[in-house]
Amino acid sequence: MLQRFNPNHDPTTGEFAEGGEGGDGGGAKPASEKPSGGGKGGKGGKVSKISDFDKKGVRLDHNTTINPAKAEKFLQTWNEKIAETPEDFKKDFIGVPGTMTITYDDSNDQLKVAGQVREGNDDGRSIGDYERNIDLKNNSAYSAYFVLKKGERGEGVGKKLLASNIAMYQKMGIDIVKVSANIDVGGYAWAKYGYVPTEKSWSDLSSDIRNKLNDQGDRANHAASGSGYTPETWDQIGDHDQSQIETAWSRATY
Repeated sequence: MLQRFNPNHDPTTGEFAEGGEGGDGGGAKPASEKPSGGGKGGKGGKVSKISDFDKKGVRLDHNTTINPAKAEKFLQTWNEKIAETPEDFKKDFIGVPGTMTITYDDSNDQLKVAGQVREGNDDGRSIGDYERNIDLKNNSAYSAYFVLKKGERGEGVGKKLLASNIAMYQKMGIDIVKVSANIDVGGYAWAKYGYVPTEKSWSDLSSDIRNKLNDQGDRANHAASGSGYTPETWDQIGDHDQSQIETAWSRATY
């Protein structure tokens, strides 16, 4: 598991502000530091009818659309915690052409937002899939799934989607975003964007990193510098060593 974005990250550009990549590792943002706006979407856009979602190109799960009580609760939750029109939320949340389906779990107050990433426009060919889970009760989000079809990487689509996700989470006042980075190049790609290991996962991850550093002879360089201490958390590693670890991890898993 990797924790939320580095706070120095600029969600509008996908880049880090000065000192961003070598920052303090970014723990969970405390409630007192939430963006202004009371956790709402920012633009303001009350939705009065469930049918407004489908009309604006955002599909809702069938159970929510046919169950009046669930539909009413969904609209109340949406207007209180997101407060964006369906079309604005879709545009702002994925940041690229694509489709969107929202599944509402009223018992846990959670949203599953999923769809396809499209080429050129919303009706273009599919080039990838995404899924994000938003826990409104616990004020957290989980990047459950994202994959681009072979040959589609390198066009900046993933970077735009990720930056747009984070920008919307910030508008909503989400405290923490998590991701499981165990598919393809995700292990170092997420770290590049400012996510840091949780305390639980750092133990295994640090062991893997040490082995790879040893294979490449980097361990000897660390020993020569007088560093024989094994840090317990990512935050305890200095900026220079964090950079070296990310570079070694990227090179070893390429």
